Amino acid sequence: ELAKMVFTVAKKLCEIFLIFLIILTLGEVSLENENDVQAVEDLSLCLDWQKASLPSDSRSIAETHYQLGIALGFNMKYEEAIASLEAAIAVLDSRIKNLKSKTGSRKKAAKDEFDGLVKELGVEFDYEG
Repeated sequence: ELAKMVFTVAKKLCEIFLIFLIILTLGEVSLENENDVQAVEDLSLCLDWQKASLPSDSRSIAETHYQLGIALGFNMKYEEAIASLEAAIAVLDSRIKNLKSKTGSRKKAAKDEFDGLVKELGVEFDYEG
């Protein structure tokens, strides 16, 4: 019975993640087709759903903020674009701080993810900081 319940919850989470991925992909396709208004709409919807469902320091949220910033820039909404790109950086900064605070057996996995984030950001970072 417990396994069935776990499977049901896992299946629902996978479905939610798939919906996020589909909407994000639709936004990216709209961007590639220079349909910037539709891209902003799709990416905004995806971001709203992600914020309601994922941890606030989720890399998926950061990615969607980034994509939305790009779409807003192409749509000539420069102030909103800058705000969205800054929000992406803030999410990654939060993620880095949370990873740095990990202890025990999860510290190695956290350090590896931290290194990946630092590489993505293209910055030098002091681990002891």
